[in-house]
Amino acid sequence: MKTATGFLVVAVGLLVSGATALAQQAKIGGVITPAPTVSSVMVTQSQIVWREFLSAAKAMPEDKYNFAPTEGNFKGVRTFAQEVKHVATVN
Repeated sequence: MKTATGFLVVAVGLLVSGATALAQQAKIGGVITPAPTVSSVMVTQSQIVWREFLSAAKAMPEDKYNFAPTEGNFKGVRTFAQEVKHVATVN
């Protein structure tokens, strides 16, 4: 009984995921475009973060790179320069 229930759950999951993939296709100007892949979504998200973070790093005056809040719950956090370095190396 557990095997049949498990099989049913997997079968329904596959049907739903297939229907979702079809629903994600977009029709633009009469042309059907395929749903985005995982890698294309990751690349797009990475580019957005890179662009936003780079613009913030460029906008910060050079003499303020050592800024870090010290009051309240922010005591001991990274400076702006350390945060930029952290994001650059992690991403």
